[in-house]
Amino acid sequence: MATEAQIAANRANAQFSTGPRTPEGKARTSQNSVSSGLFAARDFVRPEEAGEYYQLHETLWKELHPATLMENIQAAEIITAAWRLHRCAGLEEALGSAADPVAEQKSIDRARIQAHGLQLRATAELRRLRKDHAVVSAAETPTTKQTQSPGLTEAELCVAPAEIPRGAPCPCGSGQKYKRCCGRDAPGVINGAVNRAA
Repeated sequence: MATEAQIAANRANAQFSTGPRTPEGKARTSQNSVSSGLFAARDFVRPEEAGEYYQLHETLWKELHPATLMENIQAAEIITAAWRLHRCAGLEEALGSAADPVAEQKSIDRARIQAHGLQLRATAELRRLRKDHAVVSAAETPTTKQTQSPGLTEAELCVAPAEIPRGAPCPCGSGQKYKRCCGRDAPGVINGAVNRAA
């Protein structure tokens, strides 16, 4: 059993071994146990990979162009998955120098499956968010012909190209199907207006 003097000496020595104290030192030592970074909680980027990572990040961000906070979150998930897949490919190229290539390949395969799943889920969610946003925006816009196209007569609004499918939304912006609004089988009042204009 330790004596009081030993306990006091241990406590005094412990004050000289407190680990890193600066934010930079703490961030550096927090990665001490990370070997490949395939299962890191954040995007694991080695100093020599920083340029490549930021190029991938900027390119994907411009391509995805998120417009809302929720879209930003899903875009960040897609970028994380893309970077992890990139790391998987790089680690596979270096398998020849691995201590246990079989175990390393299993780890890479597991990380690749997880990254693909994350990418698919985030992409599907991003598409859903955009579709919902488009539906809400369409519902908030005025649907009357005169509101959408002030200054045009009803006859001018109802003239449409012949190649429009009958079941498609009417190009005049009424919100009705073409066949029920400006098409050949439209109600007589509108067809009459078109005929008079012709």
